[in-house]
Amino acid sequence: MKTILVTLLTVLLTFNSYAQRYSDLVAQAFSQLEQKNEAEFAKTYPELFSAYLKELSEEYQEALAASVQGNKGRAFELLQQLVADSTYLEEIRTEKGFAALHKDSRWKSLRSSIHKIEKGYNLPARKALLQISDRDQGIRLLVMEAYKKYGRESDEARKVRSTMKRVDAESAAGIQQVLDRYGWLSADEVGYFANQAYFLAVQHVGDAVVQQKYLPVLRKAVEAGSAKPWHYAFLQDRILMNQGKPQIYGTQKVVSDDPDKSYIIPLQDPDHVDSLRAEVGLGLLKDDLEEVGMRWDVEAYKRRLPEIERMYRERFRKQQAERETANQR
Repeated sequence: MKTILVTLLTVLLTFNSYAQRYSDLVAQAFSQLEQKNEAEFAKTYPELFSAYLKELSEEYQEALAASVQGNKGRAFELLQQLVADSTYLEEIRTEKGFAALHKDSRWKSLRSSIHKIEKGYNLPARKALLQISDRDQGIRLLVMEAYKKYGRESDEARKVRSTMKRVDAESAAGIQQVLDRYGWLSADEVGYFANQAYFLAVQHVGDAVVQQKYLPVLRKAVEAGSAKPWHYAFLQDRILMNQGKPQIYGTQKVVSDDPDKSYIIPLQDPDHVDSLRAEVGLGLLKDDLEEVGMRWDVEAYKRRLPEIERMYRERFRKQQAERETANQR
């Protein structure tokens, strides 16, 4: 009985070392930021997105546990499912937790399946897009972790947001190079997560001129099936917000620790916003806002609209002043 307990504890501790990878990386990134170790921080935060996705995937985590426990049959069954979905290809190849599977003949077959999928990809474009995605989403995950740990208005959160602005500028330059060279490639051509990088990078760009340049490109990509209609909706709302205008689909909001300072960017047609959202594949606005602790009531929104418009104008003027200051440097 004692031997069984010791063995089980060893397995749990070994698996736990992999399962805690995301939280370890978060702590490491905060420590590096505090110590102003920019070189190491630049290596750490892009790893957050992949670690986060792996922890979200029940199949990946079960495969990892099965591998550590010596249940190779179940591990390969799950890994084959993941590979068939063309997800986690790089992660499966490099995951230390799957080292026990490498000498099994089925590992060679699995690697062959991965290679076959990748042969159909535009690999240079995929590599560039995944790097953009890892940086873009990694820094945003760290922002959310800073909010949870320190608060939205903390010095730590401001420091991460400042880094995020720099990352966004770099992502903007990177996505323009990819778009100009390869166009807006579909998920079949670069893989799901790489395809999502187009939308993520363009949507987060602060320069409305750059966004307008690629809005027609995105429209054509939607028509060709290389992008989703809701991608176009997000980008359109983002451009309108950057211009100080009301949005269409309700995708843009300002969230603060103070509920009185949280608001949805003014809407063109609040009475029909859910119908407009449904047309592009978005769910109810109520559900979207509830995820960030906000409530949606169209009549309450209308009553509060003068206050919302005042805060929106102040925000827009502040951003304009910041852009002008940046341009003068």
